[in-house]
Amino acid sequence: MDKLKEQLNSVNVEELEKLPTHTLRDLGRSIGVKRPTTKPNKQIVEEIKLILEGKLEPHFTTKGRPSKQSTTNQIFENFTKQFTKKEITLNKDLIELQYYKKQNEELIIKLNDLIDNINKIIEILTIN
Repeated sequence: MDKLKEQLNSVNVEELEKLPTHTLRDLGRSIGVKRPTTKPNKQIVEEIKLILEGKLEPHFTTKGRPSKQSTTNQIFENFTKQFTKKEITLNKDLIELQYYKKQNEELIIKLNDLIDNINKIIEILTIN
């Protein structure tokens, strides 16, 4: 909460007013705005400002249904973990592909050398 307050102190009111309603309500709830879902955005911004300035006492309650925010955070974390696993797998596959590409390039060079040597042998045999 204190970290959030520090971050919000550096944000000006105009930036808060530009936030989507849902985000602003979640922010207001986490700061201590009383019933942010029943208030217009400007009033939520004003109450956030007053709470940060210490002119309004924050209000927290455990009544009612819990916010979906925690569920949203869990979904985001799970998605991030899955993305990270996929990214690691893709990086591993890319490294393997680069390895095989290098091996193929070396094989092609060896095959070209072998073809050159065979051509030289054929040339020598046809001259004799």
